[in-house]
Amino acid sequence: MEKKSFLDINFKKEYRTARENIVTDFYIPALSCAKSYKRAVGYFSSSSLVEISKGISGLISNQGKMMLVASPSLSQEDIDAIEEGYEKRNIILNALYRELNDYENTESIDRLDFLANLISDGYLDIKIAVTNNANNIGIYHEKMGIIEDINGNKIAFSGSMNETESAINFNYESIDVFCEWQGIDSRERVKAKCEAFKHIWSNTETGLEVKEFPELSKQIIEKYKRTDFNVSFIKAKTYDESETSIHPLENHGPLGARIPEFIQLREYQEEAITAWISNNARGIFDMATGTGKTLTALGAIAKLSENVSDYLAVIICCPLQHLVEQWVEDIVKFNIKPIICYSASKQKDWKKRLEKAIRDQKIRKDKPFLCAVTTNATFSSDYFQLQIKKIKSPILLVADEAHNFGADRILTLLDEKYKYRLALSATIDRHRDKEGTKGLYDFFGKKCIEYDLERAIREDKLTPYKYYIVLNFLTESEMDEYDSISFQMVRHIITDKYGNKKLDSVGELLAIKRSRIVAAARMKIEKLKEVITPYKNKNFMLIYCGATSI
Repeated sequence: MEKKSFLDINFKKEYRTARENIVTDFYIPALSCAKSYKRAVGYFSSSSLVEISKGISGLISNQGKMMLVASPSLSQEDIDAIEEGYEKRNIILNALYRELNDYENTESIDRLDFLANLISDGYLDIKIAVTNNANNIGIYHEKMGIIEDINGNKIAFSGSMNETESAINFNYESIDVFCEWQGIDSRERVKAKCEAFKHIWSNTETGLEVKEFPELSKQIIEKYKRTDFNVSFIKAKTYDESETSIHPLENHGPLGARIPEFIQLREYQEEAITAWISNNARGIFDMATGTGKTLTALGAIAKLSENVSDYLAVIICCPLQHLVEQWVEDIVKFNIKPIICYSASKQKDWKKRLEKAIRDQKIRKDKPFLCAVTTNATFSSDYFQLQIKKIKSPILLVADEAHNFGADRILTLLDEKYKYRLALSATIDRHRDKEGTKGLYDFFGKKCIEYDLERAIREDKLTPYKYYIVLNFLTESEMDEYDSISFQMVRHIITDKYGNKKLDSVGELLAIKRSRIVAAARMKIEKLKEVITPYKNKNFMLIYCGATSI
């Protein structure tokens, strides 16, 4: 029977390698119901990474995270060089690289592949620690761990055991275990360990220097990552399992997008998807904010992916970075592992991921599907357009807030290489831009659904509400800047082929700049304080603001 929390497990106060198998008797039971694992070990090495992976599948199946602090194995030559004033970071990094060994046995290769995927996906963070005394350098050699279960219970352990193969399998080692619910002494010990790790991880521990080495994480991924795992398919090992070898991420499920069982699309969403598929997977979802455009779009992506046997490249474009991150939160629920493409992406190596995914799709039958979610700005870049040209599979282009795609700079990028097309917007028609609006309809096709506010409120999908306008005014300096930009815009008015007056590309940028003055008007803050004060003791309130700073 699978254990649900630490309180269901009979932990011993001490584990010794002469009497117990510490992996099967301690790590696997503890991590099977864990959500957080904080570990400080002795030396960093590839063999320590191999051993750390044992039992950790339970943690990952719970969507948990591991934080690892280790010390570099510095030679005397390294230490001498540092003390002589050579660049310490480079010497430490080279020492860490030395410990990344090659393996021939399948188990170690699979485990390191597993760990590389965890680092790549943000489930494992590694920091490196050294003592710091004036110009001298020493080795941080503390060995402790803190594990928290899914209900918030904590255990701490410490002792002589390092996370190395020789320590676990050959040396005579021991660890002491403290459970916070087992008396005052144990509770205080757990509290002290938690406080110590917090200071170590945040680099506020006296006499210790703890740093991130993103170069190390990148090197581990480059050296050991051979496959892409989907964490949602990890199955945790039960506490009483005696098998210590793992390759927990064998994915026998679908290779592309699918609608998860826990999401039930509404009738109008299903109708929109059916209409879109019937129109050769081209069209527009004209849906009011709050009616589920994103989930409807992901349902459409999943349906198309299934129809084409997952041989598909999906490009999702959003006007702003925070919208990309909102998409990602939902994308991952649909059996999709997105590549998050924009300058400040949390996937720092997104360009490398994108290039690899495109290559894999060409040559690997088990990699037919790829999904990149990006900003309009990155989508329009030369680099991104070059990568799109390399894609051989059919491409689905999804444009969120698609009215933005009516701008000339984006419309010119839209051509027949996008076999499938989907536009999402609550306001697809561009204000005073017939040419841009026509370009959107010409490219994306007809509306597959038109679900406006009135219908959504009438069908109880949105809450009725009222608008109350609160007048604001620009300050004198804001008004001066507004007038100055308006004067510049006049110089950039052109006539389109329909005889309508419009702004050229420079004029459009000026218009955006001018609109930001209004969006960020200083008086809005004072007005907000004024109107919100009567409601300060209310429990439920939503405040929307634009993505503009003042």
